[in-house]
Amino acid sequence: MNKKQHILDRVQRNVPIFYGAMVAIGMLFEYYRYKVFGINIFQYADIFDFLIAPFKDFMIIAFLLGTICIVSIGYLLDKLLQKWPKLYSFLNFGLTQKSWFKVYSQLSMLTVFFVYLILSSHVLAKINYNNVLNQKNTIVINFLDEGKMEGNLIGKTKEVVFLYIDNKVTILPSTSLIKTIQYKEGNNTIAFSQK
Repeated sequence: MNKKQHILDRVQRNVPIFYGAMVAIGMLFEYYRYKVFGINIFQYADIFDFLIAPFKDFMIIAFLLGTICIVSIGYLLDKLLQKWPKLYSFLNFGLTQKSWFKVYSQLSMLTVFFVYLILSSHVLAKINYNNVLNQKNTIVINFLDEGKMEGNLIGKTKEVVFLYIDNKVTILPSTSLIKTIQYKEGNNTIAFSQK
């Protein structure tokens, strides 16, 4: 097998794993984003909503990259400290002599990655919560029967729109009953027609 074929095989094997990881991370961040409002997003979203979650919010990618950087720094620091065996053994409570230490070390790094990822999804959820509560621009939904609803946009999926109105969450199905959705920015209004 030549070098190009070997690289192509590795890419083909790793792309589905990477994509699956991105979906799982999208599910995690979306779950906590809506959980702070008391919404179980799994009842309203489909897999496509989770597929695009990391890419529709730059903060998710920033937190993910931050998580990877912190764990990588920890890993590199661990490798650097191994150059001084006595100090490394002291910092690891003498466990470096144990046969299971290498596996323990790798599992520790993996655990730190997942714990930090969960913590960062909590932090991002709180930031989103505060942003929704403090939105200056509201969204107006006009219905076909000439009714209208105005509130702060929490988020939307393919099926529903989540609004925060008078300290309550309102969930509206995205059906043909909605005529337009308007984003109000001060005195300016931007309208989107529902097709």
